[in-house]
Amino acid sequence: MPYARIEIATGRSAPEKSALLAAVDAAFVTVLGVPPNDAFLRLFEFTPENARIPQRHGAGFTFIEIQLYAGREPATKAALCRELASRLGALGLPAGDLSIALVEIPRDNWG
Repeated sequence: MPYARIEIATGRSAPEKSALLAAVDAAFVTVLGVPPNDAFLRLFEFTPENARIPQRHGAGFTFIEIQLYAGREPATKAALCRELASRLGALGLPAGDLSIALVEIPRDNWG
């Protein structure tokens, strides 16, 4: 079961945030086979004074950290990143404003 921590700058509307969460959930369904609405997704907002974003990213910078069981094939992990970029791109997020970190956790370390 993957968990996702999604970090964005403050200022997005409630519908935009709902669409972002739905896009991440849909990517998990499509690529990882997770049942719809079954992943734990957390959305955190930061203010400009509480974050230092690299200059190459725009104001819409979005960071997604995904915790998942270890052992998935590199192709599956790459497909997940592509699917997330595609779905968030459809919401207007430029690919250059998205950063994804996959954190693999051995099953015996998951409780």
